[in-house]
Amino acid sequence: MPIVAQSTETTDWVSRFADEVIAESERRAPGKPVVVASGLSPSGPIHLGNLREVMTPHLVADEVRRRGHQVRHLISWDDYDRYRKVPAGVPGVDESWAEHIGKPLTSVPAPKGSSYPNWAEHFKAAMTASLAELGVEFDGISQTEQYTSGVYREQILH
Repeated sequence: MPIVAQSTETTDWVSRFADEVIAESERRAPGKPVVVASGLSPSGPIHLGNLREVMTPHLVADEVRRRGHQVRHLISWDDYDRYRKVPAGVPGVDESWAEHIGKPLTSVPAPKGSSYPNWAEHFKAAMTASLAELGVEFDGISQTEQYTSGVYREQILH
């Protein structure tokens, strides 16, 4: 493993977080890839808050990887979130989308003219394309798939 500076008061935040993540990963799962995670709700157009949610763990993952560790960046797509309001300014969306308020994002139709099967997939695609342009590699996990497949059943029951 390459020699790298350890945390000090003058070390940048990415290096400090990488130190902490590596130490915790070695404590919890020695010899296994380091896992960093973030979550996004594909509820509408991309905004700066979405980017921050992904870029913070991405930068830490890059630093951990630079130090010679295997890293897995997970993005939890919070596509089981509820559709809360009809966003203004989304092409192909009008006030009729109000009838879908309260449904999971994967049960809301995509904007008119979209090639995607639902609201969540439409906005996931835009985010995924943007992240690819930025060089962010990740494994995505759909919360709709997790909940509807029963993955969380045992955790909920106990």
